[in-house]
Amino acid sequence: MKHAWLIIAHNNFEILENLLKYFDHECNNIYLHLDKKVKCYQVPENICKKANLYVVPNPVNVMWGGSSQIECTMKLLEIALKDKNDYYHLISGVDVPLQKFSALENFFRIHKGKEFVGFVDGEIDPKLYLDRVGVHHYFQNFIGKRDKFIGKVL
Repeated sequence: MKHAWLIIAHNNFEILENLLKYFDHECNNIYLHLDKKVKCYQVPENICKKANLYVVPNPVNVMWGGSSQIECTMKLLEIALKDKNDYYHLISGVDVPLQKFSALENFFRIHKGKEFVGFVDGEIDPKLYLDRVGVHHYFQNFIGKRDKFIGKVL
């Protein structure tokens, strides 16, 4: 069984390197997108000895919550879909697994072929999603998070 790990990273590279080592198994293909803003970091050569590691060429300048996140995800999927993978996992470069990889591998072996994306039939209570889709952030692709002064002013 092959797993595609689609990783979006922009900082905390020590955590990212630990994550790459964690997924360094023969059953994994790792697809890494380093944000275009990253200038001073290079993935250490031979960090993955067993897994296949692909770094996305021509990375996107990702802004938190902007459509650039979708563009980045699509680039990762475009590359990952060229290989035969049984599962596709989209994670952040600062995610920290809480179990040994063997437990994760065993879980997917037991549930082989099962999808883990949920959909709801019928009506959904608007309280469950309105706070995420009811507010528009028109300048998100330009300013990212609103914790900066200019973001608050806009």
